[in-house]
Amino acid sequence: MSHFEERLSAWGQEIEAIHLPRWDELPDFHLYMDQLVPFVNDHCAFLQITDDDKLLTPAMINNYVKQRIMPKPVKKRYSRVHLAYLMVLVSLKPVLSIQDIADGLQLQVVAFRGDYRAAYNLFCKQYERSLHHIGRVARGDLDSAHMIDKLPPSMLGMHMATLSVASHIFAKEVLSILRDMGQPLRRSAGLNNKPSARAEGTPGPDKQ
Repeated sequence: MSHFEERLSAWGQEIEAIHLPRWDELPDFHLYMDQLVPFVNDHCAFLQITDDDKLLTPAMINNYVKQRIMPKPVKKRYSRVHLAYLMVLVSLKPVLSIQDIADGLQLQVVAFRGDYRAAYNLFCKQYERSLHHIGRVARGDLDSAHMIDKLPPSMLGMHMATLSVASHIFAKEVLSILRDMGQPLRRSAGLNNKPSARAEGTPGPDKQ
């Protein structure tokens, strides 16, 4: 097994071991902002492949509340409902817009007739299944990784969204390992390392 394969396999094992806290594992008391942010960041740390990956900040939370993406805090304190919202938002935002996630959240809550606990727990279960799928791919266990379960239409969107996130962080980890190994990524892809005059003079749009 090459050094690259060893590192990727080790990462796959770590991904398969990830556990998102279920509703009953979330704090049953209200949190202030300085408690809320580290709680979510710690449990979503697997999404932070590089130091530039910002997961959650107080400014982001204030913006979500201002845009009515999530409920307002009560006297600057946040409940389990707020935690559940933020866990889902942070977990899916690598591949979906915040508004798309908010719309999906609302659909799930409606589907479960306002039962936040059931809706959130189902999300966690599906998210972990997607991570485990990618973990098996990283370890080279392709047979089990390509097993596809038949899902009802109501769960298909969630399944593909969580699988997209898992695939996204898988790709970023591969690139991170190759960079650490000093792999010439652009040359290996058959690309010219010197940017064209058009590329130098016309910067692309910033991604949010």
